[in-house]
Amino acid sequence: MAKLKLVPVTEKLSDEIYDLFQEIPRFEEMQDENVANGLSRDEFRKYCCVLEMASKNILISYIISPMTYYILFDGKTPVGWFLLKSEKLRSEVLHSGHIGYTISPKKRNMGYGTAGLKLLIQEAKKKGYKQVTITTDDTNTPSIKMLKACGFKKFPKNSKLQQITKAHYDGMSQYYLNLK
Repeated sequence: MAKLKLVPVTEKLSDEIYDLFQEIPRFEEMQDENVANGLSRDEFRKYCCVLEMASKNILISYIISPMTYYILFDGKTPVGWFLLKSEKLRSEVLHSGHIGYTISPKKRNMGYGTAGLKLLIQEAKKKGYKQVTITTDDTNTPSIKMLKACGFKKFPKNSKLQQITKAHYDGMSQYYLNLK
């Protein structure tokens, strides 16, 4: 791994990151949906523009929520994406957490997920988050291992949040990390 950095998605980045979004399947077990897979380059540029506006709380609707998508770069190579949802999204955060991520299938099991999540935690701290949460499939061992490596803890089974998660996502659990 060269120098890793998280860069917010912008329209200007669209050509640089297009291939990354095309190599990640649209629907992949235990991952967030990649709605950009299959878009033409022009459609993808527009999609990146919408993501950029969402990070600035512009063009917010029931479809696009206030959140920031970041690309994890290893040097000049994009290797995955991470998202950080706004704390203002109370109901959405309750169900799925603040964080989402996907690493390129070609780059998995190489430490990029853990390294990227640590960088995203730093972004959350800069933005004033007191706690971040994430939901993962109970059988997604690599994801659970990564969360634990970054200090996340599983909400207790009897917690209200865990009960809400189980009601909406059977076989899923919520993890949290308190930020200081």
